Amino acid sequence: MRSTSEQVAREPWRAVETYRNLRMLLVALPLLLLLSSLALLVVYGSLEGSISEYYGTLLQDVFVGAMVATGVCLVAYKGNPLEDYALNVAGFYALMIAFVPTGFDSLVANPPAGTSADELVNSLRIVLVLIVLGAGVYVLVELKYGPPRVADLSRRTATKVWFWITQGLQLVFLVVLGFALVRGTGFQAVHMLGAVFLIVGFATAIASHVWPEPLGGTEKVPRGRYGAILVAMIAGLPVVFALRTFAHWEHAILAIEWWEISLFAVYWVLEMKRTWTVVPGS
Repeated sequence: MRSTSEQVAREPWRAVETYRNLRMLLVALPLLLLLSSLALLVVYGSLEGSISEYYGTLLQDVFVGAMVATGVCLVAYKGNPLEDYALNVAGFYALMIAFVPTGFDSLVANPPAGTSADELVNSLRIVLVLIVLGAGVYVLVELKYGPPRVADLSRRTATKVWFWITQGLQLVFLVVLGFALVRGTGFQAVHMLGAVFLIVGFATAIASHVWPEPLGGTEKVPRGRYGAILVAMIAGLPVVFALRTFAHWEHAILAIEWWEISLFAVYWVLEMKRTWTVVPGS
């Protein structure tokens, strides 16, 4: 049995191993989704128009489980103040995306046999309200017992402005969500907004390392590689928009989703490589 002094000496390395495992999971979970969808394509010749359209297919459990696990990992991960805030927000939207499929309104209009539209809507209402309440409790606990994130973000003009912009965007999201919960329709807008804000959270976390001075990130990172990932994430949006609008490519949404998620997974691979053997306190 280890002595108390040995346990204390071991504690920093537990943190290193915990974060290493979180980064590995944030690479493995997107790969699980990607490989599962590719396997479904090979075996059944089935390719959906977006990742969320796998809701209701053979991959529904994989999709929901992977998105929920990703959201939990994003919230659990702690980085610099802006990165931490951005990943917390992204984790919240990952949960929303997991439980609000794009085709939910159509599902309500034509419910499966043995299920009523009211049962579907009420079940979703319960889940989403619990997520919002849980997020609220988490925020209160963080404000009381966690590091002063709001104060840290307020020290730099760029992070302060971005904090209040994202607060406004979250208010818009909650209003849209509230209308959908009350009316029982309009959940596609909830899903789409959640997907956009999830990508914004990803990009913000990466940007905090690309521009460390104004955004409070870490200095010792491969900024060129991180910058390339960020540029690729932004550049992919107009390209896919053009393919969707002008070429009418039915899988354009799926393509941009995988493009963004794959780039974010690459970011975590770089983070793993950078921090794999970092000595605590060095």
